[in-house]
Amino acid sequence: MWTDCVPNQLRNAIAFLSGKKTYIVAFAALVYALGISRNWWAHSAEIDLYLGGAGAITIRAAIAKLIAAIESDQEITGIQSGAPLMARKLP
Repeated sequence: MWTDCVPNQLRNAIAFLSGKKTYIVAFAALVYALGISRNWWAHSAEIDLYLGGAGAITIRAAIAKLIAAIESDQEITGIQSGAPLMARKLP
């Protein structure tokens, strides 16, 4: 039956979007701001609230993942360890 494959497709879609949602929201906000500045469409406070809320949700999720990784002593991917760039000596 066709409903048997829906959960797997949904899982695949969620896995595909993992780590990309913040960029999608930021890109949407950028396009929206560009459209307003070019007078392609009128400013809407309602859309501002939607984009701001979506941005806050994606950042909250990233912080929650980071805290969970720190608490469980897991390796945190995407963060480089070592001395800050300013402290490193240039060749």
